[in-house]
This record gives sequence, structure tokens and C-alpha cells, in this order.
Amino acid sequence: MDLNGIEIQRNGYDPILNVKENVRLTIIDTSDEQTGGLYNPVGSVFNVNGRDGKGGTLTILAGKFESGPRYSEYYSYNDFILNDSKNSLTQRTKVEADPQLVTMHVRKASGAGFDEITTEYRAPIIKSYPEKTGEITYEHGNLYFDTTITKGDLTINPDTYCYYRTSENYALDSSEIAQSDWYYTYYVHPETFNYVGATVDESEVDNFVKITIYGYENVIKQAAEHSDPVAALRMTLGTIDIQDGGFYSYFGVKNAACVNAVGGNIKIKTARFSSRVPNATSAVADSVSVKEDDESAFQIDNYFNNYKWSTHADGAVPSGNLARKGEAYCILNGGNATVDIDKGDFYSSNNNIVGMEGGSLSVGGGTFTKQLTNGIKTNEIRDLSAIYMANGSLDISNATCSVLADDVHASNAIYMLAGELTVNNTNYIISGNSTTGIRMLDGQLSVSGGSCSISGDNTYGIYSTAGSITMEGGDI
Repeated sequence: MDLNGIEIQRNGYDPILNVKENVRLTIIDTSDEQTGGLYNPVGSVFNVNGRDGKGGTLTILAGKFESGPRYSEYYSYNDFILNDSKNSLTQRTKVEADPQLVTMHVRKASGAGFDEITTEYRAPIIKSYPEKTGEITYEHGNLYFDTTITKGDLTINPDTYCYYRTSENYALDSSEIAQSDWYYTYYVHPETFNYVGATVDESEVDNFVKITIYGYENVIKQAAEHSDPVAALRMTLGTIDIQDGGFYSYFGVKNAACVNAVGGNIKIKTARFSSRVPNATSAVADSVSVKEDDESAFQIDNYFNNYKWSTHADGAVPSGNLARKGEAYCILNGGNATVDIDKGDFYSSNNNIVGMEGGSLSVGGGTFTKQLTNGIKTNEIRDLSAIYMANGSLDISNATCSVLADDVHASNAIYMLAGELTVNNTNYIISGNSTTGIRMLDGQLSVSGGSCSISGDNTYGIYSTAGSITMEGGDI
């Protein structure tokens, strides 16, 4: 599958692509811009599974794969920067000041199908902005409402995602009407995208663009409570080979991850992973060398640090939003998966970058950066580690683990709960009180070379309550 610089979107709770047993799928991007990707704002992107001991095979050579509402699509973010006199980012999605007549459909009480409201109905008009990539023009109109707005007859509650679709880009996404809670339509001018009406004469339909707004309520709440985890890449059985690419999770809840595996084998040659949430007081953008794009938490951080979003001084994402918990993983293994990482860049906030219950993890290089935010909700020390392993084996070498903590919550670079841990030439940079480079509760630890730089009170390079430790060289 050649992405060819195109972004494919799906607004549905099910994954975009399901790779089953006896199926082999390779993702490439032959475009010069390397802008191709898959984006599901309300669900997962890939699912690799199988049966009878056989799973699918997924190989990824390039692309950007995103799960959850992008931070740049937050209503408060767009509304703020559009009204900021210092702002030069004028191309942002906005909600028009006045509601207009639309054709509204609401889900039936039975849950199956929709009823059209036949009386006059006014709703918010979302104004998109165009962006041309190659020969295709995208209309960016998606918005995640992190605050309540009421316009006309419609109240959009917090944690509602509005997916924007035009009659001209139906081939560029895979929309799931059946999974939305409501949707409405209206027509706009093809050049100005100004509102025309709820309907137009049948003879004039081809002269205008039809806009459909799909509403999905409790998006992040459902991700937190869903029986199946949400992830950019999800696997129960099979083989995944990641040669390059970017994997992002924006839900910020414990049930979310960039990669979630309960079985199978994962090989990562090099890639970028981030489950980090925005945090206006964060210094990570200055203290860590990163190259992130417009949708990243780092970019949002930099904007609000420069322009001081005073109405939300507690962080770039309003405190009422669940994503601010920042509890998503980069890689989560709840079974017996085998994960091999040659190198890569990994970022998380208030949960483990890698969390594994059983299985094996081999790391040959890369950077693991964890930045605790002021929206932290957990007090579980295991969740505050860059890498957490329980009852499995972990071999890490030639890597750098940075944990930027606060003065309240204890955190670790590596937390081992039983099992075997081998560390070679790996460096740890730890800040904050009650922090530890390597914390072990039973098991076998072997350390050779590397360094551990720690600051704060009650800090340790290595802390163990049981088990055995072998050390050769290194600096603390």
C-alpha cells in the first residue's frame, strides 16, 4: 500500500485496517514530501490479529499513524489563536459566530439508524481552511470540543469530536455514519466556503459543496472505558516490522497507546513514538532536542509558552479534559509479546513509555523521554517509570532514558518487578525528588557501563529490595 503523500482518515471506533491471519501488508510512501499517513480521531489505526496460532504480518516502511483527537483540533486552541493579536497562524478551523439552518439527523432511541428533524433546526457552521498537497486539496474542518458551546438549537458538550466531510473529498476518508451520535448537513460556496443554505435546488446541487458534520460524544471517555484498547497499532497475534514512521496516541488515558500488543512479535528498526500531552509549564521543549510536527504536544507547548494562554494557566489543555491525565503509553504489552527495538525516539507524560506484563523487551539504542505534567492523576510508582517490566526479561543497551519529574511524585527510569534485567552502556538523566535510575523489586540485575545523573532529594542510582545485582563499570 503506497500512501503517496496522502493522508487517509476514518471516523470510526473500529481500526482503519485489520490485518488477519495469512495476510501480509506493507505500507510505503513514495512521495517526495513523505506526508502520507492514516488518522483515526476516535479509534485505532491498525489491528493485527489471527487464529489457530497464525497471525497477520504488517511491515511499515514510512508514514504517520495517529489515534485520538489531534491537539491542534481542540476548539479552545483554535478559538484562542484566531483571536490573539500576536498570532500569525490564521489558517485554523473556526465556528462561525451565527448558527444557520441545517438538515439535522439524530440517532433513534433504539440505537439503530437516524431520524431526520423535519422542523427548522439551527446549528453551528464550521469554517474550514484548505491545504493543497500535490493535486489534492484537503479541507481541514475537524474539531474536538473540550468545552461546551451552544449555537442555535444544538449544544455540543465537552469531549465531543466533530468530523468534517465535504462532498468533494468522500474518496479520501472512510466515514462511519452508523457510529456517530448525530450528524447534520448544509451547503457552502465552492470557492469561499461561505454558507449557502440547509438545502439547494436539485438543479443547483453540482454548483455547491455539501458539508456533513458527524458528532461523536464522549470520545475520550469511551476510549478509557472500552473493553478493547485504542492504539495507532494494536496486535493480538502476528508479526509487526517497523522500519520507520511515526506513531502517536492523543487520548491520554490508560487504555490507550501508540502500540498495544498482547501477543506476537514486534521489531522496531527506527521510528518516532509519542503519547505525550501538552503542558504549558513544561520545559521539555527546551531541554530535549526534538523534531516534531504541527500536531505534536511540543509545538502546542511552544505556542502557549510564547503567547501565555492566561485563561488556562494550568496547562495547554483545559483541566476538564480527560486527555490531560496523560496516562497513555507508547508501547503497552499485557501478554507475552516479544518486542525488539534497534533505536527510536519515545515520549510520554504520566505513564510508562513502555509497560510490559510478561514477554521480553530488547533495546539496542534510542531515546526514552518522560515528562510528568501538572495534570498528573496517578500515585502508582510503577506507572511513573520510563520502562516498566513485570515477570519478563529486559535487555537494554546504548540507550538514553530521561525522566523529568516534579517534587511530589517518585519516578524511575526503569522499574523491574521480578524477572531478568540486563543493562549495558545506557545513560539515565533523572530530575525531581524521590527518583531512581533503576528500581527493582526482586529479580536479577546486571549492569555494565553507562551513567546515571540524578538531582533532587531522596534519589538513587539503583534501588533494590530483593534479588541479585552484578555491576561492572559505570558512573552514578
